[in-house]
Amino acid sequence: MGRASKAVLTLAGKFGWRVNGSAVAGMIDGYWFCACQAKPGAAVIVSTAISGLKTLEYRNLAQEIEAATENYSLLDMRNAGNSLEFTIRGTGKSDDAAIRAEKLINDLVSKFKKMGMPSGCSFCDAEGFHAFYRVGEEIINICPECASRVSIELKAMDGQGAEQGSYYMGIMGALLGALIGSLIWLGISQLGFYASIVGYFMAFLSYKGYKLLGGRIGSYTPAIIIASVFLGVLIAQIADTALELIQYVETGFSMPLFGFSFILAIRGFFDNELFNVGKIWLNLGLGLLFAFLGSYRMVSGIRKETSRKQLNIEKLP
Repeated sequence: MGRASKAVLTLAGKFGWRVNGSAVAGMIDGYWFCACQAKPGAAVIVSTAISGLKTLEYRNLAQEIEAATENYSLLDMRNAGNSLEFTIRGTGKSDDAAIRAEKLINDLVSKFKKMGMPSGCSFCDAEGFHAFYRVGEEIINICPECASRVSIELKAMDGQGAEQGSYYMGIMGALLGALIGSLIWLGISQLGFYASIVGYFMAFLSYKGYKLLGGRIGSYTPAIIIASVFLGVLIAQIADTALELIQYVETGFSMPLFGFSFILAIRGFFDNELFNVGKIWLNLGLGLLFAFLGSYRMVSGIRKETSRKQLNIEKLP
């Protein structure tokens, strides 16, 4: 929950409304309003709802408000059913933004009275003020029936999200995808091309495997993908070194020999007598670099998705 800006605090003082987070809400002559500013300088959003608002009434109201757009520095005006939302420019002095919002609210009250329409619930057409609820970052007027229904729906949505997928199956899929990337690395390396670039695609393969096996999208998902990709790049580099050993001794390929060579190849990271340690670390570093470049945006997207706060409904005092 954000902090109230100076413009929001100014509105609260002028109208005698209560501040909650980055928003302020209250009543004027029987009509409820909410004003919210995410941060200083951001747009001020004024919202309300009118019972019985029809298309014709909204068009007439919109025309009158748009005719005075310059008075409010109005950026946008929207309606959904009987709910109204007005976006006001918030740049400049904080007092200016508060004055513009105050003028808009007072003019709306006057126009609502002239139209003979009372305040209403934000979700249905129930007339009058019922109670203020915080839904996410927004404060709205909701009747008891709608509040109960919305609460049940949000809890059901949260429950469904928590039950979907399995971290265990996701880990298996991510490792499988990374190993497939390792095999592609080896194939390209044996063809004589620079294989480190495969690390760029290994992140995609790891995440694809994670999802295909039903991995749960949660707070641990980015760490699982990163760890799988790192392991895939490491295994690919060790296996590549093991194949070079087999080619060097010219004994032909066999699984027992490959297993022995794989174990011996681990020494390639520190044994300068048997291996070109610098080249091995360079290939590993480049592979990890490409893997980072390939996974950064994807992992960032997963983090944003999993860090979003669940939408809750809270009745305000």
